[in-house]
Amino acid sequence: MGPYRQAPAADVTEARTRDGLVRLEVSPHQVSLQVGDRLRLEVQERRVSLHKLQRRRPKTRSIVLGAQHRLLMARAQPTDDIGIWYQSHNDIVERLIGMRPYELLDEDAVAAWKTLERLSKQLRDAMAPYSRGVTGALEVGRGADRVLVLQYGRTLVLYVRRLFRERARRAMEVRPDGTIDIINARRSHGIHCTSRYGVTVLGDYIRFADPTGSDLGTLSVPWVSPEDRQFLVDLIGDTIDPSGTAPKFVRG
Repeated sequence: MGPYRQAPAADVTEARTRDGLVRLEVSPHQVSLQVGDRLRLEVQERRVSLHKLQRRRPKTRSIVLGAQHRLLMARAQPTDDIGIWYQSHNDIVERLIGMRPYELLDEDAVAAWKTLERLSKQLRDAMAPYSRGVTGALEVGRGADRVLVLQYGRTLVLYVRRLFRERARRAMEVRPDGTIDIINARRSHGIHCTSRYGVTVLGDYIRFADPTGSDLGTLSVPWVSPEDRQFLVDLIGDTIDPSGTAPKFVRG
């Protein structure tokens, strides 16, 4: 860069949320996302920096994005929260930062929501180079323990946090031909289920059954509500049932 040439100006968008003012800056070589006075995420080529802005003891975590790593933006069901997730490899994901919209109670909240929607689309586009084949990402649940669902075309991959585990791990892969891999203790158990009526909620589990009602397999999803488990069941049913349509959960 010559001494009199200025760097391209960043595209800046700000939106109010329940977590404070969110500021997104997108330039050709860097993405910066700050949430209130607590967190700032910076992405520059293959390096990610997460700054925790405590007044007394600020901390910075650095991540180098390798060929098998992903950085993803996901929307939440049913809250419409926005989350940034880091996938270190195929088995483990981690939520780095989150933003909660205002509840739609007055005109000011509606205006803030619309601005956040515009920011989320810009953020999704900025994260696209780091998604590496993921066509959609969705959070299910609330709080720290959320299920992350990634979409590769019509194939779904679910990440669930196990008991005594710090981060969510790959727990299930669902393909449109009804082939389902359930991963427990890093062992994969393959089943075949092609009817949405064979996928049900049983307590903390998603249960799969054949046409006679016999068990094919189960997946424990302990940290979300019964309504969230039912949403996952419906999502899986839409994927495997030949009479269904492709899942429409891609959010932006």
